[in-house]
Amino acid sequence: MIARHIRPKRNPTVGTRNFDDATFLLDASHAKLHELNATGALIWSLCDGQHDLQTIANQVSALFDVSPEYALADLQRFVAILQSKELLSFEEK
Repeated sequence: MIARHIRPKRNPTVGTRNFDDATFLLDASHAKLHELNATGALIWSLCDGQHDLQTIANQVSALFDVSPEYALADLQRFVAILQSKELLSFEEK
């Protein structure tokens, strides 16, 4: 489980494009295109190395009407997937 004080940071080589209601991540180094829904796009936008997981989870909780605990657990799983694809890294607070 990823600690709530960790600050995720986007890989600067990954491009972001918004089209209609979708956000796409362009990972040229792996020749991959990833599509994010609205929740994923919000999370991606907050993965700037400044926001820790708890802060991001609180924003997700407020905007999508889920409990902070549920938002944090889901967020931890999501950022672990992004990290495994080398789309982001983690910084200690």
